[in-house]
Amino acid sequence: MNTQSSDRGNEPVTWNQFYTFANQMDARFVAIEARFNEMDARFVAIEARFNELDKRFNELDAKINQLRGEFLEFKEEMRLVPVKIAGWVAGAMIGSSGVIFGGFQLLRGLL
Repeated sequence: MNTQSSDRGNEPVTWNQFYTFANQMDARFVAIEARFNEMDARFVAIEARFNELDKRFNELDAKINQLRGEFLEFKEEMRLVPVKIAGWVAGAMIGSSGVIFGGFQLLRGLL
């Protein structure tokens, strides 16, 4: 028997008690390590899922930017519609006046 005292007072500690305690601690460490490995595996799975979601968000962001560009092009096109309509009306009026003026010239030449 060893005469060293334990942490619980002056109780003597035998090597057999020490080995029992060491084996218990070893078993607890093995259990803790198994739990840690399980948590690590779950973390890796969560990280993979996060990376997948991040990729999908990046794809959606690219699609949003593409749609934003198309919308801005459409908005610019719509801004020019009144100008185009005014041009068509003016062209029609100029064309009509040319036809009318030419008609008057024709009639004047006949008379």
